[in-house]
Amino acid sequence: PTVRPSRMSNPIDDFAKTIATSYVVLVLVAILIGAAVAPAIYSTAATETEEPYVAVVTLDEPIEANSADAAIDELRAVRENDSIEAVVLEVNSPGGSASASEAQYMAVKRLAAEKPVVTAVRGMAASGMYYTILPTESIFVTPASLIGNVGVRTANPADGGVPDQLTTGPDKLTGGTAEETRARVRTLKNAFVGSVMADRGERLELSREQVAHGKVYTGARAVRNGFADDVVAPP
Repeated sequence: PTVRPSRMSNPIDDFAKTIATSYVVLVLVAILIGAAVAPAIYSTAATETEEPYVAVVTLDEPIEANSADAAIDELRAVRENDSIEAVVLEVNSPGGSASASEAQYMAVKRLAAEKPVVTAVRGMAASGMYYTILPTESIFVTPASLIGNVGVRTANPADGGVPDQLTTGPDKLTGGTAEETRARVRTLKNAFVGSVMADRGERLELSREQVAHGKVYTGARAVRNGFADDVVAPP
């Protein structure tokens, strides 16, 4: 992930009232149509200044332990930088590890509790990346963005049989029986689906069961069903 603070013309004192005309939206639209972010882009958010900034945090890798650790470090740095008034997450990822995705989700949730955060989906926000961006104020997409794929998948170990490796315990090779694996997957799925229902709230036009189907939606469809908030189309 990378962080690019973009200078704001005015501080965001009341994000909820000014989002339609704020510099946050200008930055966000520029990202989605591939334009340069004006008036300035800097390479790091490490130095605090007296001027307020919108920080653009890019998350564009499959989610695994190392990439999640890096993303969480960047999000923490943005949260602790008092010069940054608001944050845009620029995302394009198919998701990845359930535990790493949950860790990113918690980092974004903590950031969103302290500063306004919105998301710009340039290509894909699927599975664990959709989980990651759920706490953000708004999710903006392009018509071709791919959104959703809520749920968890894992290998299903077969019960019984003779292992072809020596192990120190009966469940060492598989981590447990097939039913125990299914139970873990159900727990992870319920956490993911529950977060979608809680964070998207009344914006959703889908039932909990429909959310749990794990479908992927294009940008306009995602806006209609409440998975995203608005479509930004190229000029």
